[in-house]
Amino acid sequence: MNIQIIPRFILLILFLLPLEANAHKLLIDYTLQRNGIFVESFFPDGKPARDILIRMKDGNGIVLKQGTTDKKGGYFFSVDEGANYLMEADAGLGHFTTLEISSSAWENATFLNDPVGGQSESEKETSQQVSKIKKEPLPVIKILFGFGIIAAIAYVSRYVLKRREGAS
Repeated sequence: MNIQIIPRFILLILFLLPLEANAHKLLIDYTLQRNGIFVESFFPDGKPARDILIRMKDGNGIVLKQGTTDKKGGYFFSVDEGANYLMEADAGLGHFTTLEISSSAWENATFLNDPVGGQSESEKETSQQVSKIKKEPLPVIKILFGFGIIAAIAYVSRYVLKRREGAS
């Protein structure tokens, strides 16, 4: 086996490792209400995920309803209490997340605010809902690990280049 292939093979493996990238991870949360579910979608820094597609599926994976979040990342679905639902948030470009709401969640629900009546679902005023948006802590360990991988790649590359120059 040619010795020059080994560093390239190592680099290829490092680039193909399935590492998680949290730079713009999409999050979703919900608030149960007497006549529906208020869904919020946001990024780890607390910024709302605006104008993204939110789907509500039943236990069999059939899309029951869908809509687009407002400027505050919220959307309200009118639904029957006590059923199992799967919420999907899709912001495109790989920003996708799901959240299951089980029928048991309805049993323990505390209803804080009811949505504003007389409006269509997409026109519900998010400001009257109880926000659950929270910031996630910065993943310092993962960031340092990423820099370590970059440094290792740079070191291996430099080593290979010096060996080539010495062999010439």
